[in-house]
Amino acid sequence: MLTTSISAMVIVQGGLPMYIATRGLYNLKPPTVFVPPCIKDDVEDLLQVHRRMSQIELKVELVALDLGMDIASLLS
Repeated sequence: MLTTSISAMVIVQGGLPMYIATRGLYNLKPPTVFVPPCIKDDVEDLLQVHRRMSQIELKVELVALDLGMDIASLLS
């Protein structure tokens, strides 16, 4: 589990804020991003830091998705 969290954080550190900001730049609707429940709070904190540093609004719907959960039921 720890390896998964560390790998996810490496990806999230640069790629996710850039993806969210790019969608905003092109006036696309905010993305829905699924993350493991164990790192959801950390990802929210990371996005808040990026918001403060770049002084932009990063609109995103962050959803905790665990193994075996159905995506359709989370989005309804």
